Amino acid sequence: MDAGYVEELPYFHSRAGQGRSYTTRIRHTEALRQLFSKLTIDLHDIDTHTNEECIILRDKYVDDPDDDINRKIEYKDEELSSEQLALVNTMRDQLSSYNKLLKHTYIDIPSYKLSTFTRIKKHGKYAGRKQVISLGPDNKFVTRVFNEGLAANWKRGGRFYRGWWQQIDKEDRTRIYINDKPTLEVDFKAFHPNLLSNELGVRLLDDPYDLGELVLPDVVTSKEQQRA
Repeated sequence: MDAGYVEELPYFHSRAGQGRSYTTRIRHTEALRQLFSKLTIDLHDIDTHTNEECIILRDKYVDDPDDDINRKIEYKDEELSSEQLALVNTMRDQLSSYNKLLKHTYIDIPSYKLSTFTRIKKHGKYAGRKQVISLGPDNKFVTRVFNEGLAANWKRGGRFYRGWWQQIDKEDRTRIYINDKPTLEVDFKAFHPNLLSNELGVRLLDDPYDLGELVLPDVVTSKEQQRA
């Protein structure tokens, strides 16, 4: 305040009828606005994830990391065995390199006029809630999430999260451009059943999700619904 960049506002009466509020309120002054008007940097020059941990550990399985932030476990490298530390450092170096690549890669949806995308969450306990997603460089940092704590020995989970392209709908991902070039998303049919069958040396010729008959006729009414 002594520099004249912010000023304190007077106390005010609460709209909720709870009397006078003595919470300190400050706002920027014209001097600070003038100072910011001289900046020549843009959002791409600001890194909000410097030294942020990208290998995340949680105490149990979480399908959506935003559902329960308290499940995150803070761990120290000194707590890990030499084998665990070598594994974590390898994954950390790989993901750090990937995030550096993302930082210097321009990813955008040119057809959008705004820098944010608004959608309604369809699944989870927050279904129906409006979600505003930034499509800018501040939302490109990717983490890798492991589950069930240190006892799982970094073998449970390992999925990647947080890139804004993972947060938007499938139809909108088709509009993504990378470095001003259009992209194509390859859709592998029955990806996980084929991965498992290939490990056993078995080739799946038919649709592995087609069970041939209604297994739970009281729950689903058609083969199409059962497959979905």
